[in-house]
Amino acid sequence: FMVVQDVDPDKKINNIVMAIDLTSQSMQVSKFAADVALRFDAQVHIIAHKESDAALKRKTMVRFEILKKQFEELGVDHVFKLIPSSSSLHKDVIKYGEKHQADMFAMAYSNDRIVQGFDKYSQSILTNELKLPVLIINSKQVSNMYF
Repeated sequence: FMVVQDVDPDKKINNIVMAIDLTSQSMQVSKFAADVALRFDAQVHIIAHKESDAALKRKTMVRFEILKKQFEELGVDHVFKLIPSSSSLHKDVIKYGEKHQADMFAMAYSNDRIVQGFDKYSQSILTNELKLPVLIINSKQVSNMYF
C-alpha cells in the first residue's frame, strides 16, 4: 500500500529511494518499486550502508547483484549506492532522498501489525519530514513471491 502525507497530483515521480540492509526482507519491496518505476519512467536508487566488516560487505554486494539482475531483466533504470553509516539508517535514507531529489520511498516491513509494531526506521520513513509518499509492503506476505 501507499502512505501519502502531502499530495500534488501533478508531481511526477522521477526518483524512488529504496534502502536495503542485511536482511532478505528489506529486498522484498524491489519488484513493487520496479513496477512503479516502469509506470512512471522513474529511476530506483537502491542504497545500503557501507560495511567495514568483509563478510558483511560481501553480503551487501551479493544483494546488490541480485537486485541488479532483477532490475536489468525488467528494464528498470536504477543506481546502487553505498552510503556512509551514521547514527541511524532512517536519517541516512531521508538525507539521501533529500540530496537526490527523491519523489518516493519504498520499504518493506516484517511486523504482523501495521503502525503499532513499526520500529524507529519504519516510523521515520513513513512520517518523513520531506513529506514524500512511501510505498510499503509486508515482507511476510510476499516472501515466497520474490526472494
